[in-house]
Amino acid sequence: MSFLSIPRELRLVIYDQYFAEHRHVPPSRIQPYNDHIRLLRVCRLIAREAAPLFRSYISLRNEHQITAFLCNASSRDLDQIVYADVANDSRVYETDVPHSGRSIQAFATRRPVSNLHLVLHRHHLPAMISLLRSVRLRFEPAMFPGTAPALLSLYELYVDPETRSDLFQVVSPHELQSLRISGHCQVPGGLDVPALRHLTLHNPVTNDFDIRDIHKTFVGCQLESFAHAFSERLAFELRDKHLPSIVTLGPHLRKLVLLGCSRLSSDAITSCIAQLPCLEYLALSIYTAFTGQLGGNFIEALPNTIQTMKLAMTVNRKFLPSYMQVPSYTRIEQQVRDTFESRLLRRSPAPNALFIFLDTLDEDISRRWTTVAADRGIRLRIGRWDDEEEI
Repeated sequence: MSFLSIPRELRLVIYDQYFAEHRHVPPSRIQPYNDHIRLLRVCRLIAREAAPLFRSYISLRNEHQITAFLCNASSRDLDQIVYADVANDSRVYETDVPHSGRSIQAFATRRPVSNLHLVLHRHHLPAMISLLRSVRLRFEPAMFPGTAPALLSLYELYVDPETRSDLFQVVSPHELQSLRISGHCQVPGGLDVPALRHLTLHNPVTNDFDIRDIHKTFVGCQLESFAHAFSERLAFELRDKHLPSIVTLGPHLRKLVLLGCSRLSSDAITSCIAQLPCLEYLALSIYTAFTGQLGGNFIEALPNTIQTMKLAMTVNRKFLPSYMQVPSYTRIEQQVRDTFESRLLRRSPAPNALFIFLDTLDEDISRRWTTVAADRGIRLRIGRWDDEEEI
């Protein structure tokens, strides 16, 4: 059976699925190519069916593609584009020059090196005024060099720890609904973010959240999801003192993801979870060299609303005294296993999905859990999952 012989309704579903996967930023953080446009050249039928969807997205990976887009894109092409991934060069010509007639006061003139701002301007975002002499890195002004604030509902940074960005120089935080912070960044305090519902901190290299509480940085929001990942040595890492801020930001939080945590105690996690009565999704990856931080009591604190629970616990026993290695960790794992089975696997009503990784889990327990999960219609995964959790 060929692709064109299947019903049109199924082909449309396949287009949607392919398009969603194509636009998704993979764990490698590589910007997507424009391979989806090539599919429109396969045949006229696919072009007719998929063009409205596929032409709504463009990926400009370098300055050559940006220039080609500006030179060749028609008004019709621009009208169809809803999503754009555009590489940000970040370099800005900038110098202080005295204004004619004003010898005392100087003003800064700047112009981005990249033509990225022209692509954004085509979509009716602020234009730029002025010129040029020295080159500096200015992350936001390279995208929005105008004086009016850029109004965005979604602002997500997928950058490595060495990439520096000063946030909210130009972008207004007031309308933001989703914010993802990564890279070497500075975040001003007291941001008024009444519309913010989703906040992700992915290895941000900053001490801003140690200087002031997270809830004093993002003011006035009611979060529905919060995610934090720590895997870079110099990045900000959550500690016990930060968890109350999460509750303050989102007392009705539905999704909580904490990956690579090595400085959170079981008591602090328990206290946090107990204050989140609407929690539906919890992904928790703990890595520690101190067994006294761990325990299974936080599973007892989970609300009945929980539908997906992902847990990974790893203890680096190399750094433990020999007398603690076997008895302490064995007791903790036993507590976690018992609580996981009684509180989640056999709960009524049954949750949708359970993922668990422990350093030691014998085959008899794995087989029993697999049987119980199959009988109760629960998606169960035993083994490492945290490397695949994308935030």
